[in-house]
Amino acid sequence: MPGIFGIIDASLSGSRSLPEELLAQTRVMLRSMRLEAWYSSRLMHVPAAGASVGQVELRPLAHQSGPLLTLTTGERATAVASGTTPEDIFQGIGGTSAGLVAEPSSGRVILFNDRYGRERLFVRTVGSRTFFASEAKAILAVCPEARAFDTQGLAEFLACGCTLTTRSLFRGIAVLEPGTMLSFDRDGVRISRYFVEQELERGSRLSADDFRASFTAALRTEVRRAAIAEPASALSLTGGLDSRMIAACLADGPPLPSYTFGSMYRKTGDVSVAQSVAGICGLPHQVIGLGGEFLANFRQTFDRSVYISDGYLGLSGAAELHVNALARAIAPARITGNWGGEMMRGVRAFKFTVPKGNFLRPELLDCMTQAEAAFSPRIADPLSGTLFHQIPLQGYGRYVVERSQVITRTPFLAPQVVEALYGAAPEVRRACESAAAVIGQRPALLGLPTDAGVVVTRPARARKLWRRAAIKTEYMTSHGAPDWMARLAAVLPAPVLETRFLGVDKFYHFRHWMRHQLAPTVKAVLAAAAPRLEQSLDLERVRAMADQHCRGQANYTDSLDKVMTLATAERMLFDDAAWQQRLGDVSTVRDEEQARWA
Repeated sequence: MPGIFGIIDASLSGSRSLPEELLAQTRVMLRSMRLEAWYSSRLMHVPAAGASVGQVELRPLAHQSGPLLTLTTGERATAVASGTTPEDIFQGIGGTSAGLVAEPSSGRVILFNDRYGRERLFVRTVGSRTFFASEAKAILAVCPEARAFDTQGLAEFLACGCTLTTRSLFRGIAVLEPGTMLSFDRDGVRISRYFVEQELERGSRLSADDFRASFTAALRTEVRRAAIAEPASALSLTGGLDSRMIAACLADGPPLPSYTFGSMYRKTGDVSVAQSVAGICGLPHQVIGLGGEFLANFRQTFDRSVYISDGYLGLSGAAELHVNALARAIAPARITGNWGGEMMRGVRAFKFTVPKGNFLRPELLDCMTQAEAAFSPRIADPLSGTLFHQIPLQGYGRYVVERSQVITRTPFLAPQVVEALYGAAPEVRRACESAAAVIGQRPALLGLPTDAGVVVTRPARARKLWRRAAIKTEYMTSHGAPDWMARLAAVLPAPVLETRFLGVDKFYHFRHWMRHQLAPTVKAVLAAAAPRLEQSLDLERVRAMADQHCRGQANYTDSLDKVMTLATAERMLFDDAAWQQRLGDVSTVRDEEQARWA
Protein backbone atom coordinates (compact mmCIF):
# COMPACT_ATOMS: atom_id res chain seq x y z
CA MET A 1 0.00 0.00 0.00
CA PRO A 2 1.20 3.59 -0.53
CA GLY A 3 3.60 5.06 1.96
CA ILE A 4 7.18 5.28 3.18
CA PHE A 5 9.20 2.94 5.35
CA GLY A 6 12.74 2.35 6.50
CA ILE A 7 15.34 1.80 9.15
CA ILE A 8 17.72 4.41 10.59
CA ASP A 9 20.54 3.04 12.72
CA ALA A 10 22.28 5.72 14.78
CA SER A 11 25.25 3.45 15.45
CA LEU A 12 26.01 3.36 11.71
CA SER A 13 26.05 7.16 11.29
CA GLY A 14 29.12 8.18 9.30
CA SER A 15 29.49 4.77 7.65
CA ARG A 16 30.49 4.20 4.04
CA SER A 17 28.33 1.12 3.64
CA LEU A 18 25.38 -0.63 5.27
CA PRO A 19 25.24 -4.23 6.49
CA GLU A 20 23.47 -6.69 4.20
CA GLU A 21 21.20 -7.72 7.07
CA LEU A 22 19.79 -4.17 7.27
CA LEU A 23 19.34 -3.96 3.50
CA ALA A 24 17.52 -7.28 3.53
CA GLN A 25 15.13 -5.96 6.16
CA THR A 26 14.15 -2.96 4.04
CA ARG A 27 13.51 -5.28 1.10
CA VAL A 28 11.17 -7.25 3.36
CA MET A 29 9.43 -4.03 4.40
CA LEU A 30 8.97 -3.08 0.76
CA ARG A 31 7.49 -6.46 -0.14
CA SER A 32 5.05 -6.30 2.78
CA MET A 33 3.59 -3.02 1.46
CA ARG A 34 3.61 -3.82 -2.25
CA LEU A 35 0.12 -5.32 -2.45
CA GLU A 36 -0.53 -4.74 -6.15
CA ALA A 37 1.71 -5.48 -9.12
CA TRP A 38 0.94 -2.04 -10.58
CA TYR A 39 2.33 -0.11 -7.60
CA SER A 40 5.56 1.86 -8.06
CA SER A 41 8.34 1.52 -5.50
CA ARG A 42 11.95 2.42 -4.77
CA LEU A 43 14.69 2.02 -2.18
CA MET A 44 17.28 4.57 -1.11
CA HIS A 45 20.35 3.88 1.00
CA VAL A 46 22.24 6.62 2.88
CA PRO A 47 25.21 4.99 4.64
CA ALA A 48 26.39 8.28 6.16
CA ALA A 49 23.08 8.44 8.05
CA GLY A 50 22.88 4.71 8.74
CA ALA A 51 19.62 4.77 6.80
CA SER A 52 17.92 2.44 4.36
CA VAL A 53 14.51 3.77 3.33
CA GLY A 54 11.89 3.23 0.67
CA GLN A 55 8.56 4.16 -0.78
CA VAL A 56 5.54 2.50 -2.40
CA GLU A 57 3.01 4.57 -4.36
CA LEU A 58 0.10 4.23 -6.78
CA ARG A 59 1.59 6.83 -9.13
CA PRO A 60 4.92 6.71 -10.97
CA LEU A 61 7.84 7.94 -8.88
CA ALA A 62 9.94 10.74 -10.30
CA HIS A 63 13.68 10.27 -10.63
CA GLN A 64 15.70 12.23 -8.11
CA SER A 65 19.12 13.79 -8.44
CA GLY A 66 21.07 16.32 -6.47
CA PRO A 67 22.55 16.57 -2.99
CA LEU A 68 19.34 15.74 -1.07
CA LEU A 69 17.06 12.70 -1.09
CA THR A 70 13.35 13.28 -0.50
CA LEU A 71 10.39 10.93 -0.03
CA THR A 72 6.90 12.35 0.41
CA THR A 73 3.66 10.40 0.66
CA GLY A 74 0.00 11.13 1.14
CA GLU A 75 -2.92 12.83 -0.52
CA ARG A 76 -1.05 16.10 -0.97
CA ALA A 77 2.44 14.71 -1.62
CA THR A 78 4.23 17.22 -3.79
CA ALA A 79 7.16 17.33 -6.11
CA VAL A 80 10.44 17.93 -4.34
CA ALA A 81 10.55 21.43 -2.89
CA SER A 82 13.57 23.57 -3.65
CA GLY A 83 16.28 24.17 -1.08
CA THR A 84 19.83 23.37 -0.11
CA THR A 85 19.22 21.85 3.34
CA PRO A 86 16.76 19.32 4.78
CA GLU A 87 15.13 22.17 6.69
CA ASP A 88 14.52 24.08 3.44
CA ILE A 89 12.82 21.07 1.89
CA PHE A 90 10.73 20.44 4.98
CA GLN A 91 9.52 24.04 5.09
CA GLY A 92 8.66 23.87 1.40
CA ILE A 93 6.47 20.82 1.94
CA GLY A 94 4.60 22.77 4.60
CA GLY A 95 3.16 19.97 6.72
CA THR A 96 0.81 18.63 4.04
CA SER A 97 2.50 15.23 3.66
CA ALA A 98 4.43 12.64 5.56
CA GLY A 99 7.98 12.30 4.38
CA LEU A 100 11.70 12.06 4.82
CA VAL A 101 14.57 14.29 3.73
CA ALA A 102 18.19 13.07 3.88
CA GLU A 103 21.44 14.93 3.34
CA PRO A 104 24.05 12.26 2.51
CA SER A 105 26.99 14.63 2.83
CA SER A 106 26.29 15.32 6.50
CA GLY A 107 24.34 12.19 7.42
CA ARG A 108 21.34 14.24 8.56
CA VAL A 109 17.78 12.92 8.18
CA ILE A 110 14.43 14.55 8.96
CA LEU A 111 11.38 12.27 9.29
CA PHE A 112 7.90 13.81 9.68
CA ASN A 113 4.18 13.25 9.39
CA ASP A 114 1.61 15.82 8.26
CA ARG A 115 0.22 18.50 10.55
CA TYR A 116 -3.04 16.63 11.27
CA GLY A 117 -1.57 13.13 11.65
CA ARG A 118 -3.74 11.77 8.83
CA GLU A 119 -0.65 10.56 6.96
CA ARG A 120 0.18 8.20 9.79
CA LEU A 121 3.66 7.05 10.71
CA PHE A 122 4.25 4.03 12.94
CA VAL A 123 7.56 3.94 14.82
CA ARG A 124 9.45 1.30 16.80
CA THR A 125 12.86 1.78 18.43
CA VAL A 126 15.10 -1.21 19.16
CA GLY A 127 18.49 -0.26 20.55
CA SER A 128 20.13 2.13 18.10
CA ARG A 129 17.64 1.37 15.33
CA THR A 130 14.47 3.27 14.52
CA PHE A 131 11.97 1.40 12.35
CA PHE A 132 9.30 3.55 10.72
CA ALA A 133 6.51 2.97 8.21
CA SER A 134 3.24 4.41 6.97
CA GLU A 135 1.73 1.00 7.79
CA ALA A 136 2.47 -1.11 10.83
CA LYS A 137 2.71 -4.30 8.79
CA ALA A 138 6.07 -3.21 7.39
CA ILE A 139 7.49 -3.09 10.92
CA LEU A 140 5.79 -6.34 11.92
CA ALA A 141 7.38 -8.00 8.90
CA VAL A 142 10.90 -7.43 10.29
CA CYS A 143 10.23 -7.27 14.06
CA PRO A 144 8.70 -10.62 15.08
CA GLU A 145 8.82 -9.62 18.76
CA ALA A 146 6.16 -6.96 18.04
CA ARG A 147 3.68 -9.50 16.66
CA ALA A 148 1.25 -9.32 19.56
CA PHE A 149 -1.65 -7.08 20.46
CA ASP A 150 -1.15 -4.22 22.89
CA THR A 151 -3.77 -4.85 25.60
CA GLN A 152 -4.72 -1.19 26.01
CA GLY A 153 -4.80 -0.74 22.23
CA LEU A 154 -7.09 -3.76 22.01
CA ALA A 155 -9.51 -2.21 24.51
CA GLU A 156 -9.53 1.07 22.59
CA PHE A 157 -10.18 -0.69 19.29
CA LEU A 158 -13.07 -2.71 20.69
CA ALA A 159 -14.72 0.37 22.24
CA CYS A 160 -13.94 3.03 19.60
CA GLY A 161 -13.10 1.14 16.40
CA CYS A 162 -9.54 2.54 16.50
CA THR A 163 -6.64 3.11 18.86
CA LEU A 164 -6.17 6.48 20.53
CA THR A 165 -3.43 9.08 21.06
CA THR A 166 -0.01 7.56 20.19
CA ARG A 167 -0.96 3.94 20.83
CA SER A 168 -1.23 1.31 18.10
CA LEU A 169 -2.78 -2.14 18.12
CA PHE A 170 0.67 -3.69 18.39
CA ARG A 171 3.07 -4.19 21.27
CA GLY A 172 5.94 -1.70 21.21
CA ILE A 173 4.83 0.14 18.04
CA ALA A 174 3.80 3.77 18.53
CA VAL A 175 1.98 6.29 16.31
CA LEU A 176 3.49 9.75 15.90
CA GLU A 177 1.41 12.67 17.18
CA PRO A 178 0.12 15.08 14.51
CA GLY A 179 2.71 17.57 13.33
CA THR A 180 5.73 15.64 14.63
CA MET A 181 9.31 15.73 13.31
CA LEU A 182 12.21 13.40 14.14
CA SER A 183 15.70 14.73 13.41
CA PHE A 184 18.60 12.28 13.10
CA ASP A 185 22.26 13.29 13.00
CA ARG A 186 25.57 12.21 14.49
CA ASP A 187 24.52 13.63 17.86
CA GLY A 188 21.49 11.34 18.10
CA VAL A 189 17.73 11.63 17.61
CA ARG A 190 15.50 14.58 18.55
CA ILE A 191 11.71 14.57 18.46
CA SER A 192 9.60 17.73 18.39
CA ARG A 193 6.16 19.02 17.44
CA TYR A 194 6.47 21.42 14.51
CA PHE A 195 2.73 22.16 14.39
CA VAL A 196 -0.03 22.34 17.03
CA GLU A 197 -3.72 23.17 16.70
CA GLN A 198 -3.33 26.48 18.54
CA GLU A 199 -1.59 27.89 15.47
CA LEU A 200 -4.93 27.62 13.66
CA GLU A 201 -7.15 28.52 16.60
CA ARG A 202 -5.48 31.85 17.33
CA GLY A 203 -6.52 33.35 13.98
CA SER A 204 -9.01 36.22 13.86
CA ARG A 205 -12.73 35.69 13.27
CA LEU A 206 -14.37 36.98 10.11
CA SER A 207 -17.86 38.31 9.65
CA ALA A 208 -20.34 35.80 8.28
CA ASP A 209 -20.28 37.40 4.81
CA ASP A 210 -16.49 37.63 4.69
CA PHE A 211 -16.14 34.02 5.83
CA ARG A 212 -18.52 32.72 3.20
CA ALA A 213 -16.71 34.61 0.47
CA SER A 214 -13.25 33.44 1.56
CA PHE A 215 -14.38 29.86 2.18
CA THR A 216 -16.12 29.61 -1.19
CA ALA A 217 -13.05 30.96 -2.98
CA ALA A 218 -10.68 28.61 -1.14
CA LEU A 219 -12.83 25.53 -1.76
CA ARG A 220 -13.36 26.42 -5.42
CA THR A 221 -9.63 26.87 -5.96
CA GLU A 222 -8.82 23.54 -4.30
CA VAL A 223 -11.53 21.61 -6.16
CA ARG A 224 -10.40 22.94 -9.52
CA ARG A 225 -6.78 22.15 -8.66
CA ALA A 226 -7.80 18.57 -7.83
CA ALA A 227 -9.88 18.28 -11.01
CA ILE A 228 -6.98 19.09 -13.35
CA ALA A 229 -4.25 17.29 -11.41
CA GLU A 230 -2.63 14.18 -12.82
CA PRO A 231 -3.58 11.38 -12.84
CA ALA A 232 -7.17 11.95 -13.91
CA SER A 233 -9.94 12.17 -11.31
CA ALA A 234 -13.57 11.19 -11.00
CA LEU A 235 -16.01 12.73 -8.51
CA SER A 236 -17.47 10.51 -5.80
CA LEU A 237 -21.04 11.81 -5.44
CA THR A 238 -23.41 11.16 -2.53
CA GLY A 239 -26.80 12.57 -1.70
CA GLY A 240 -25.45 14.97 0.93
CA LEU A 241 -24.40 18.58 0.95
CA ASP A 242 -20.65 18.05 0.91
CA SER A 243 -20.14 16.35 -2.45
CA ARG A 244 -22.75 18.75 -3.87
CA MET A 245 -20.56 21.64 -2.75
CA ILE A 246 -17.65 19.99 -4.56
CA ALA A 247 -19.75 19.56 -7.70
CA ALA A 248 -20.85 23.21 -7.58
CA CYS A 249 -17.21 24.30 -7.51
CA LEU A 250 -16.71 22.55 -10.85
CA ALA A 251 -19.04 24.99 -12.59
CA ASP A 252 -17.53 26.18 -15.89
CA GLY A 253 -14.85 23.49 -15.64
CA PRO A 254 -14.47 20.31 -17.68
CA PRO A 255 -17.12 17.67 -16.84
CA LEU A 256 -15.58 14.94 -14.70
CA PRO A 257 -16.92 11.40 -14.64
CA SER A 258 -18.79 10.70 -11.42
CA TYR A 259 -20.09 7.70 -9.53
CA THR A 260 -22.03 6.67 -6.44
CA PHE A 261 -21.84 3.45 -4.44
CA GLY A 262 -25.18 1.61 -4.51
CA SER A 263 -27.09 -1.21 -2.85
CA MET A 264 -28.11 -4.55 -4.39
CA TYR A 265 -31.66 -4.17 -3.08
CA ARG A 266 -32.93 -0.81 -4.30
CA LYS A 267 -31.87 2.66 -5.38
CA THR A 268 -30.50 4.37 -2.28
CA GLY A 269 -31.15 7.98 -1.38
CA ASP A 270 -27.53 8.68 -2.26
CA VAL A 271 -27.96 7.29 -5.76
CA SER A 272 -31.25 9.08 -6.45
CA VAL A 273 -29.97 12.48 -5.40
CA ALA A 274 -26.50 12.02 -6.92
CA GLN A 275 -28.04 11.23 -10.30
CA SER A 276 -29.98 14.50 -10.13
CA VAL A 277 -26.87 16.44 -9.11
CA ALA A 278 -24.88 14.88 -11.94
CA GLY A 279 -27.62 15.70 -14.42
CA ILE A 280 -27.77 19.35 -13.37
CA CYS A 281 -23.97 19.65 -13.51
CA GLY A 282 -23.58 17.77 -16.79
CA LEU A 283 -21.40 15.06 -15.24
CA PRO A 284 -21.41 11.52 -16.66
CA HIS A 285 -22.56 9.27 -13.82
CA GLN A 286 -22.35 5.58 -12.93
CA VAL A 287 -23.61 3.48 -10.03
CA ILE A 288 -21.05 1.09 -8.53
CA GLY A 289 -23.09 -1.64 -6.90
CA LEU A 290 -22.18 -3.86 -3.96
CA GLY A 291 -23.83 -7.20 -4.49
CA GLY A 292 -23.40 -10.76 -5.69
CA GLU A 293 -19.80 -10.49 -6.86
CA PHE A 294 -18.74 -9.01 -3.54
CA LEU A 295 -20.53 -11.71 -1.55
CA ALA A 296 -19.10 -14.49 -3.71
CA ASN A 297 -15.54 -13.28 -3.08
CA PHE A 298 -16.07 -11.96 0.42
CA ARG A 299 -13.50 -14.04 2.33
CA GLN A 300 -10.62 -13.00 0.09
CA THR A 301 -11.70 -9.34 0.10
CA PHE A 302 -12.17 -9.37 3.88
CA ASP A 303 -8.69 -10.81 4.42
CA ARG A 304 -7.17 -8.19 2.15
CA SER A 305 -9.03 -5.40 3.94
CA VAL A 306 -7.73 -6.52 7.33
CA TYR A 307 -4.17 -6.83 5.99
CA ILE A 308 -4.26 -3.46 4.22
CA SER A 309 -5.69 -1.64 7.26
CA ASP A 310 -3.28 -3.29 9.74
CA GLY A 311 -6.27 -4.86 11.49
CA TYR A 312 -8.13 -1.57 11.91
CA LEU A 313 -11.04 -2.29 9.54
CA GLY A 314 -12.97 -5.45 8.75
CA LEU A 315 -16.47 -5.77 7.26
CA SER A 316 -16.89 -2.17 6.12
CA GLY A 317 -13.29 -2.19 4.91
CA ALA A 318 -14.06 -5.15 2.66
CA ALA A 319 -16.96 -3.21 1.14
CA GLU A 320 -14.81 -0.10 0.66
CA LEU A 321 -12.02 -2.16 -0.91
CA HIS A 322 -14.41 -3.74 -3.41
CA VAL A 323 -16.10 -0.54 -4.58
CA ASN A 324 -12.88 1.48 -4.71
CA ALA A 325 -11.22 -1.18 -6.83
CA LEU A 326 -14.11 -0.81 -9.28
CA ALA A 327 -13.85 2.98 -9.05
CA ARG A 328 -10.23 2.79 -10.18
CA ALA A 329 -11.44 1.47 -13.54
CA ILE A 330 -13.28 4.79 -14.02
CA ALA A 331 -10.38 7.02 -12.91
CA PRO A 332 -7.20 6.45 -10.87
CA ALA A 333 -7.97 9.38 -8.54
CA ARG A 334 -11.13 10.08 -6.54
CA ILE A 335 -12.35 13.52 -5.42
CA THR A 336 -14.61 13.30 -2.37
CA GLY A 337 -16.53 15.51 0.01
CA ASN A 338 -15.28 13.46 2.96
CA TRP A 339 -15.13 15.25 6.32
CA GLY A 340 -17.10 18.27 5.12
CA GLY A 341 -20.04 17.55 7.43
CA GLU A 342 -17.78 16.98 10.42
CA MET A 343 -15.76 20.15 9.85
CA MET A 344 -18.61 22.49 8.91
CA ARG A 345 -21.64 21.20 10.79
CA GLY A 346 -20.12 19.22 13.65
CA VAL A 347 -21.46 15.87 12.42
CA ARG A 348 -19.98 13.24 14.76
CA ALA A 349 -20.25 9.45 14.45
CA PHE A 350 -17.25 8.77 16.69
CA LYS A 351 -18.37 7.13 19.92
CA PHE A 352 -17.06 5.16 22.87
CA THR A 353 -19.14 2.01 23.44
CA VAL A 354 -18.20 -1.13 25.34
CA PRO A 355 -18.96 -3.94 22.86
CA LYS A 356 -22.13 -5.94 23.35
CA GLY A 357 -22.03 -9.58 24.38
CA ASN A 358 -20.07 -9.84 27.67
CA PHE A 359 -17.11 -11.56 26.02
CA LEU A 360 -14.23 -9.43 27.37
CA ARG A 361 -11.83 -10.95 29.87
CA PRO A 362 -11.45 -9.04 33.19
CA GLU A 363 -8.03 -7.61 32.29
CA LEU A 364 -9.44 -6.11 29.12
CA LEU A 365 -12.48 -4.74 30.95
CA ASP A 366 -10.15 -3.01 33.39
CA CYS A 367 -8.53 -1.18 30.45
CA MET A 368 -11.85 0.34 29.38
CA THR A 369 -11.70 3.15 31.96
CA GLN A 370 -8.36 4.35 30.63
CA ALA A 371 -9.63 3.97 27.07
CA GLU A 372 -12.66 6.16 27.82
CA ALA A 373 -10.41 8.87 29.29
CA ALA A 374 -8.20 8.80 26.18
CA PHE A 375 -11.29 9.02 23.97
CA SER A 376 -12.34 12.37 25.46
CA PRO A 377 -9.31 14.65 25.30
CA ARG A 378 -9.65 18.24 26.45
CA ILE A 379 -9.91 19.99 23.09
CA ALA A 380 -11.68 23.33 23.38
CA ASP A 381 -12.36 23.94 19.69
CA PRO A 382 -14.69 21.38 18.05
CA LEU A 383 -13.04 21.92 14.68
CA SER A 384 -9.67 21.03 16.21
CA GLY A 385 -11.29 17.94 17.73
CA THR A 386 -12.32 16.82 14.26
CA LEU A 387 -9.00 17.62 12.59
CA PHE A 388 -6.54 16.42 15.20
CA HIS A 389 -8.54 13.67 16.92
CA GLN A 390 -11.36 12.18 14.86
CA ILE A 391 -9.86 12.27 11.35
CA PRO A 392 -6.45 10.73 12.13
CA LEU A 393 -7.85 8.15 14.58
CA GLN A 394 -11.32 7.06 13.49
CA GLY A 395 -10.60 7.84 9.84
CA TYR A 396 -7.36 5.86 9.54
CA GLY A 397 -8.72 2.43 8.60
CA ARG A 398 -11.07 3.67 5.90
CA TYR A 399 -8.48 6.05 4.47
CA VAL A 400 -5.76 3.43 4.16
CA VAL A 401 -8.15 0.98 2.46
CA GLU A 402 -9.34 3.62 -0.01
CA ARG A 403 -5.83 4.79 -0.87
CA SER A 404 -4.73 1.22 -1.61
CA GLN A 405 -6.85 1.43 -4.77
CA VAL A 406 -7.29 5.09 -5.72
CA ILE A 407 -5.48 8.36 -5.13
CA THR A 408 -7.83 10.26 -2.84
CA ARG A 409 -8.33 14.01 -3.10
CA THR A 410 -10.21 15.64 -0.22
CA PRO A 411 -10.64 19.38 -0.82
CA PHE A 412 -12.08 20.02 2.66
CA LEU A 413 -8.67 19.14 4.15
CA ALA A 414 -6.64 21.50 1.96
CA PRO A 415 -4.66 24.00 4.08
CA GLN A 416 -6.36 27.08 2.63
CA VAL A 417 -9.82 25.57 3.16
CA VAL A 418 -9.02 24.59 6.74
CA GLU A 419 -7.67 28.07 7.49
CA ALA A 420 -10.85 29.60 6.06
CA LEU A 421 -13.02 27.35 8.27
CA TYR A 422 -11.14 28.49 11.37
CA GLY A 423 -12.11 32.05 10.45
CA ALA A 424 -15.77 31.43 11.28
CA ALA A 425 -17.61 31.03 14.55
CA PRO A 426 -19.09 27.50 14.92
CA GLU A 427 -22.65 28.74 14.42
CA VAL A 428 -21.65 30.42 11.15
CA ARG A 429 -19.90 27.27 9.88
CA ARG A 430 -23.01 25.21 10.72
CA ALA A 431 -25.52 27.55 9.10
CA CYS A 432 -27.22 26.41 5.90
CA GLU A 433 -26.31 29.78 4.41
CA SER A 434 -22.62 28.80 4.46
CA ALA A 435 -23.25 25.67 2.39
CA ALA A 436 -25.64 27.63 0.18
CA ALA A 437 -22.94 30.21 -0.57
CA VAL A 438 -20.86 27.48 -2.19
CA ILE A 439 -23.70 25.56 -3.82
CA GLY A 440 -25.02 28.81 -5.29
CA GLN A 441 -22.30 28.61 -7.94
CA ARG A 442 -24.77 26.15 -9.50
CA PRO A 443 -28.11 27.85 -8.66
CA ALA A 444 -30.15 24.88 -9.90
CA LEU A 445 -28.70 22.76 -7.09
CA LEU A 446 -30.01 25.03 -4.31
CA GLY A 447 -33.58 23.74 -4.40
CA LEU A 448 -32.67 20.05 -4.69
CA PRO A 449 -33.30 18.18 -1.41
CA THR A 450 -30.46 16.06 0.00
CA ASP A 451 -30.82 12.37 0.77
CA ALA A 452 -31.81 13.47 4.31
CA GLY A 453 -34.49 15.81 2.95
CA VAL A 454 -32.57 19.04 3.65
CA VAL A 455 -33.09 22.03 1.35
CA VAL A 456 -30.50 24.74 2.07
CA THR A 457 -32.64 27.66 0.89
CA ARG A 458 -35.88 26.99 2.77
CA PRO A 459 -37.38 24.93 5.59
CA ALA A 460 -38.56 21.50 4.46
CA ARG A 461 -39.73 19.97 7.72
CA ALA A 462 -42.15 17.43 6.30
CA ARG A 463 -39.62 16.08 3.81
CA LYS A 464 -36.87 15.96 6.46
CA LEU A 465 -39.10 14.11 8.90
CA TRP A 466 -40.12 11.57 6.25
CA ARG A 467 -36.54 10.90 5.18
CA ARG A 468 -35.28 10.69 8.75
CA ALA A 469 -38.04 8.21 9.53
CA ALA A 470 -37.13 6.12 6.49
CA ILE A 471 -33.41 6.15 7.35
CA LYS A 472 -34.11 5.32 11.00
CA THR A 473 -36.41 2.47 9.97
CA GLU A 474 -33.67 0.92 7.85
CA TYR A 475 -31.22 1.24 10.73
CA MET A 476 -33.62 -0.25 13.29
CA THR A 477 -34.40 -3.25 11.08
CA SER A 478 -30.82 -3.87 9.92
CA HIS A 479 -27.50 -2.78 11.43
CA GLY A 480 -28.98 -1.24 14.58
CA ALA A 481 -31.80 -3.74 15.16
CA PRO A 482 -32.49 -4.40 18.84
CA ASP A 483 -32.64 -8.08 19.75
CA TRP A 484 -36.44 -8.16 19.84
CA MET A 485 -36.54 -6.75 16.31
CA ALA A 486 -34.00 -9.36 15.14
CA ARG A 487 -36.18 -12.13 16.59
CA LEU A 488 -39.32 -10.72 15.00
CA ALA A 489 -37.65 -10.37 11.60
CA ALA A 490 -36.39 -13.96 11.78
CA VAL A 491 -39.88 -15.47 12.06
CA LEU A 492 -41.37 -13.43 9.22
CA PRO A 493 -40.65 -13.83 5.50
CA ALA A 494 -37.57 -11.72 4.70
CA PRO A 495 -39.39 -9.27 2.37
CA VAL A 496 -41.85 -8.40 5.15
CA LEU A 497 -39.26 -6.92 7.51
CA GLU A 498 -35.63 -8.06 7.26
CA THR A 499 -34.99 -6.90 3.68
CA ARG A 500 -37.99 -4.58 3.37
CA PHE A 501 -35.98 -1.39 3.98
CA LEU A 502 -32.47 -2.42 2.96
CA GLY A 503 -30.94 0.12 0.60
CA VAL A 504 -33.05 3.08 1.70
CA ASP A 505 -29.86 4.74 2.94
CA LYS A 506 -26.89 2.31 3.14
CA PHE A 507 -25.22 0.32 0.39
CA TYR A 508 -23.90 -2.53 2.58
CA HIS A 509 -26.05 -4.72 4.82
CA PHE A 510 -23.92 -6.88 7.03
CA ARG A 511 -26.45 -7.85 9.70
CA HIS A 512 -28.57 -9.55 7.06
CA TRP A 513 -25.65 -10.96 5.09
CA MET A 514 -24.04 -12.39 8.24
CA ARG A 515 -27.26 -14.32 8.88
CA HIS A 516 -27.45 -15.71 5.38
CA GLN A 517 -24.85 -15.48 2.59
CA LEU A 518 -21.88 -14.88 4.92
CA ALA A 519 -22.91 -17.10 7.85
CA PRO A 520 -20.48 -19.93 6.95
CA THR A 521 -17.62 -17.43 6.65
CA VAL A 522 -18.43 -15.82 10.00
CA LYS A 523 -18.35 -19.18 11.75
CA ALA A 524 -15.21 -20.32 9.92
CA VAL A 525 -13.26 -17.17 10.83
CA LEU A 526 -14.21 -17.46 14.50
CA ALA A 527 -13.56 -21.21 14.59
CA ALA A 528 -10.02 -20.59 13.29
CA ALA A 529 -9.24 -17.84 15.82
CA ALA A 530 -5.84 -18.41 17.40
CA PRO A 531 -5.76 -19.54 21.07
CA ARG A 532 -3.68 -16.46 21.94
CA LEU A 533 -6.78 -14.30 21.46
CA GLU A 534 -8.43 -16.33 24.22
CA GLN A 535 -6.29 -14.47 26.76
CA SER A 536 -8.32 -11.32 26.11
CA LEU A 537 -11.61 -12.57 24.68
CA ASP A 538 -13.96 -15.39 25.64
CA LEU A 539 -14.02 -17.04 22.23
CA GLU A 540 -16.50 -19.72 23.27
CA ARG A 541 -18.93 -16.96 24.17
CA VAL A 542 -18.22 -15.18 20.85
CA ARG A 543 -18.96 -18.35 18.89
CA ALA A 544 -22.24 -18.69 20.78
CA MET A 545 -23.02 -15.07 19.88
CA ALA A 546 -22.38 -15.86 16.22
CA ASP A 547 -24.77 -18.80 16.40
CA GLN A 548 -27.45 -16.60 17.99
CA HIS A 549 -26.91 -13.91 15.36
CA CYS A 550 -27.12 -16.33 12.45
CA ARG A 551 -30.35 -17.82 13.86
CA GLY A 552 -31.85 -14.35 14.24
CA GLN A 553 -32.03 -14.50 18.04
CA ALA A 554 -29.89 -11.40 18.60
CA ASN A 555 -27.97 -8.70 16.74
CA TYR A 556 -24.22 -8.85 17.35
CA THR A 557 -23.07 -7.26 14.07
CA ASP A 558 -20.58 -4.79 15.57
CA SER A 559 -19.09 -7.18 18.12
CA LEU A 560 -18.68 -10.01 15.62
CA ASP A 561 -17.14 -7.62 13.09
CA LYS A 562 -14.45 -6.55 15.55
CA VAL A 563 -13.63 -10.05 16.76
CA MET A 564 -13.49 -11.38 13.19
CA THR A 565 -11.15 -8.51 12.31
CA LEU A 566 -8.85 -9.23 15.26
CA ALA A 567 -8.82 -12.97 14.57
CA THR A 568 -7.92 -12.34 10.94
CA ALA A 569 -5.27 -9.76 11.87
CA GLU A 570 -3.66 -12.25 14.24
CA ARG A 571 -3.60 -14.91 11.52
CA MET A 572 -2.25 -12.61 8.81
CA LEU A 573 0.08 -10.33 10.81
CA PHE A 574 1.39 -12.51 13.63
CA ASP A 575 1.82 -15.98 12.10
CA ASP A 576 5.41 -16.71 10.96
CA ALA A 577 4.30 -19.15 8.27
CA ALA A 578 1.86 -16.61 6.83
CA TRP A 579 4.67 -14.06 6.56
CA GLN A 580 7.00 -16.54 4.85
CA GLN A 581 4.33 -17.45 2.32
CA ARG A 582 3.42 -13.82 1.65
CA LEU A 583 6.93 -12.42 1.31
CA GLY A 584 8.55 -15.19 -0.73
CA ASP A 585 12.04 -14.50 -2.04
CA VAL A 586 13.14 -10.96 -1.22
CA SER A 587 16.79 -11.41 -2.11
CA THR A 588 16.31 -9.49 -5.36
CA VAL A 589 14.25 -6.49 -6.30
CA ARG A 590 12.57 -5.40 -9.51
CA ASP A 591 14.36 -3.01 -11.86
CA GLU A 592 12.26 -0.02 -10.77
CA GLU A 593 13.03 -0.90 -7.17
CA GLN A 594 16.78 -0.82 -7.61
CA ALA A 595 18.18 1.26 -4.82
CA ARG A 596 19.87 4.57 -5.12
CA TRP A 597 23.04 4.77 -3.05
CA ALA A 598 24.15 8.12 -1.70
